[in-house]
Amino acid sequence: MKKTLTSVLLASLLAMFVNFNANALGSPLEKGTIAATAALGFQPGLGASLSGEYVLVDSWWEGHFAVGLGIQTVAISSEGLNFGILPKATYGIFLTDAIEVHAGIQLGFGHNKNRGNGFAYGGLLGGRYFFNDTMAAGLELNYTGWGAAYTPLVSLGYTILF
Repeated sequence: MKKTLTSVLLASLLAMFVNFNANALGSPLEKGTIAATAALGFQPGLGASLSGEYVLVDSWWEGHFAVGLGIQTVAISSEGLNFGILPKATYGIFLTDAIEVHAGIQLGFGHNKNRGNGFAYGGLLGGRYFFNDTMAAGLELNYTGWGAAYTPLVSLGYTILF
């Protein structure tokens, strides 16, 4: 398992540097683009998230509007595994050809071992640095209002565009 993970990480790093000059001009987040993100999150415990976004509009107030779905987990040793399934809507703009910032809202379902199941809502603020037209690294700050344990507070992620 460790060998496989190391191979995947090395291949990803190599792909980033091989394609670094791959014409990262303009907005890679055009209408119809799908952005898939895998992230590690940090809060009182360690978490992980997988999310997908679909860009609906690419020219709204100089930015882009996307909808998506995120699945977040936070494992806190004293509280067990907490998770959330949160559809989201985001608006983002490119500050430069390679730097994008975004903000959004999340509404969905959450499970907290101590509080049970219920409606979850929250907001997010983040940014991504695009290495080329298809790959980016990102940082995101999240807040979930119902039992804040489903969404990692700070997430570091890797995004691939399709």
